[in-house]
Order: sequence, then structure tokens, then C-alpha cells
Amino acid sequence: MIPNDDLPWAQVVIPVTEGGSSGLGSNSSLKPRAQVYGIFLDGDDSQLPLVVGSIPKIESIVNETSSSVTEKYPSGATNIDFVLDGNSNIEKCVNFFTSPAGGNYSLIQACGIVGNFMVESGVTVDPKAKNESEGSIGIAQWNPATGRLNRLINYATNILKLDYLSLEAQLLYTKYELETFPHLGDALLRQANTIKSATEEFLINFEIPQGVVAKYNKQLKKYERSIEDRAPNKIDDRINYAIQVKDVFISGDKGAA
Repeated sequence: MIPNDDLPWAQVVIPVTEGGSSGLGSNSSLKPRAQVYGIFLDGDDSQLPLVVGSIPKIESIVNETSSSVTEKYPSGATNIDFVLDGNSNIEKCVNFFTSPAGGNYSLIQACGIVGNFMVESGVTVDPKAKNESEGSIGIAQWNPATGRLNRLINYATNILKLDYLSLEAQLLYTKYELETFPHLGDALLRQANTIKSATEEFLINFEIPQGVVAKYNKQLKKYERSIEDRAPNKIDDRINYAIQVKDVFISGDKGAA
């Protein structure tokens, strides 16, 4: 496979409603990993690509072909220290999610995510944590019954080339799930501007534990999840942990995290 840095930049066809001269015209809105088709203006030399259009798709482990992940995180890197500094897994998680590599979430949103992780995998956020009764594993307790654990293993092994039990692989996979599958609530999480709302949105849409139900909204013509019973999912513990993490980062005493 040719490295991205060695590939020529492509021109993109614009509609006839754009200026088309003197450099006038709108910018392309194509996103990374978009599936496009086109031609080479120089024939067999293949150095002047022209994108004619795009074909919508949903990324998955099967069709994920971008080398950007493995270029950024080389094979064999199984320690999050390779990517981020931090004195604890909690600090590393917050640093990751608030960084460009982790999605540029706000501190409040990152703390909401980590507050959930602290209930799911223990207060130290242990990537090897396992629920023996159901077989769920990791910082988010990916469940084998729903297929999410198997997808984590496949993504870590085949795309990232990392140990799926490493913190780095699980953080990268969390970001991948959020960005790839809209029903896991990335848009709603990014709208959250309080610790309570950020923690609840991640719980309801990403973790989906006991006590969370889906009801059909006739007006919006779609299912919406909500917390029906707060006790089984320990939502109040999640919120309290998230608050503690935020307070530590604001105070600057990250060694306590």
C-alpha cells in the first residue's frame, strides 16, 4: 500500500452553479475515509486524479482501509504513554478525549465519559476488567452477547495492530464507535454542557445498561432512549465520579486522579 504522504492531491469536480474561474468556487465537503470515484487526467501516468463524485457508505472493520490509524499509532504500541502523558489511567483518558486524536471533546464531556468508565471497569479504569457473569470486558465493558466485544477485538487486532486489552486500543475504539455509529450518541454527547447531561448521554446511548429503555416518539418518528430506573445503572455514582475528575483537572492536582 502506498503511504498517504506519497499520493498526489486530487482535484474535485464542482457543480455548474459555482463560479469555476478566477479560483472561484466552494470547497469540497468530503470527509476522511469517504469513498470517491473519478478519473486520471493524465491517463496511465496516474498523477493527476480528478474526483467526479462520492458514494455514501458506513465505515466498518470490513471496509476500513485507511492507513491513517496505523500510521499515527504504529504496530506494537500497547501503552497509552506512547500517545499521551498521564500519571493515571483516568488522567490519560481525559487527556485523550480532549485532544485532537481523541475527538476534541470538552473537559465536561470527557469527564462524563470517564465517570462512566469508573463504574464500568473500576475507579482506576482498568482495561482488563471483566464481568465474569456476562463476559463483558474493558473500560466500557463491551458485551459479547451484542457482538461489540468481538468488534473491539477485531478492530484492535486487524486495524490498530494492538492488544485489545490495552488502554490505548480501547480508547481508540471508543472514539471509532462514537464517530462511526450515530445511534451511540456522539452528536448528543457533543451538545452536553453540564457534567450531568454528558454523563447521562454517554450512559444512555453508548453504555445502554439496565434501567435504560427505548420508547417510540410518534412526533419525531424515531426511538429515543431514557433512564427509567436509576438504581441498576448507578447513574448517580457515574455523575459523582465525573464531578470528582473535573474538579481534579480544574484544580490542577492531577496526581490525585
